[in-house]
Amino acid sequence: MNTSNRTVPASYDLMSPFLLAPGGTRIIQIQPTLRCNLRCVHCYSESGPDRTEELSLESLKNFLADAGSLGYRYVGVSGGRATLMGRTRRFS
Repeated sequence: MNTSNRTVPASYDLMSPFLLAPGGTRIIQIQPTLRCNLRCVHCYSESGPDRTEELSLESLKNFLADAGSLGYRYVGVSGGRATLMGRTRRFS
């Protein structure tokens, strides 16, 4: 099965043929910030309005460059709300 032009679904089965394809689909997860405008009781990352932890723009650039050079082609963004960082448009 050719998976080079497929996108990763929002939720996926870790044993799906897409993720187990020859050559391996490489997915890496990043939490660029813990800032969030919500206080969800179910939040696994404990993000919220009182959290200020955030990766620097330079760290984000280095992370993405390193991930790409290691063969990662998909990046999952989680943690807080990345759009509150103000700099995320540079990566669009």
